[in-house]
Amino acid sequence: MERDLSLSTFNKQTQSFLKSHRLDSLTAIDLLGSTEIISPGLSTIAGGTGSIAFASWQILPFPTDSDWPSWPGQPCLVEAGTIIFEGRSVRTAESFSQPATVSLDILLDQRQADDGFLQVRFLPVGLPTNVDPTDATTLNIIYRNPAAGTGSDVLRVDQQTGGVNTIVWGEIPFTVVAGTVYHVQFTVASSGLTFTINGQTYDPGITVPNSNFQIQLQGWQPMNRWFVNNFTVR
Repeated sequence: MERDLSLSTFNKQTQSFLKSHRLDSLTAIDLLGSTEIISPGLSTIAGGTGSIAFASWQILPFPTDSDWPSWPGQPCLVEAGTIIFEGRSVRTAESFSQPATVSLDILLDQRQADDGFLQVRFLPVGLPTNVDPTDATTLNIIYRNPAAGTGSDVLRVDQQTGGVNTIVWGEIPFTVVAGTVYHVQFTVASSGLTFTINGQTYDPGITVPNSNFQIQLQGWQPMNRWFVNNFTVR
C-alpha cells in the first residue's frame, strides 16, 4: 500500500504548519480538565497483507505525579493526521493485539533544549491517563546537546513494571538530526520486539508482555517540537 505522504511531502507540510499555526491556542484544551479524543480520520483500509488501522488519539494532560519543576508544555495538537508535541503525550483510544506491525514517521524541528526524546510506549490496556504509566515497554530516541553535560544521542529501551523502570537495552549510539524524517517500524510479536529506523534493524532481545496493548507517544522537552505522521498498525 502506498504511504499517505512521501517523506519529502511530510517535511514540506511540517514547515508550512510551523509558519501558519500557533500552539498557544491549545490552552483551551487545558481548561477542559479532561482527556479529549480527537480522530485524524479513523478508518480501516484493506491492504495487500491485511487491514491497516489509523488510530484515533486521546490527548493526555500533564501527569499529576510528575516532579518536573518547570513549564509543562502544551497539549498535543492533531491535525490532518499529523501530531505535534510540545512536551505532552497522546495515547491510542484503540487497543491492538499481537502480532502487529506499527509504523510511524517522526521529525524533530530543532534541538532547542539541552536534551530531549521521542518515546513510543506499548502499554497494558486501560491504564490511567492522568499519571505516568506504571507498566510499559518504551523505545526512547534521545538527543543530548553539549550543555546536557554528559552522554550523546542514543536509542534505549526501558521496561516499566509496577512503577519501577529498568533499562533493558541500550544505550545504542544514534544521531538525531533536526529537520530529518525518520521512518520507524516495529514488529510486536510473541517471538520478540524488533524495530527498524530508516532501514536499519534493531533487535533488543525482549518481548512486549501484553498480548493486547495501547500505544502512547511523547515528545520531550516542552520547548521542543516533535512531529509524528503516517501512524498505522497492521
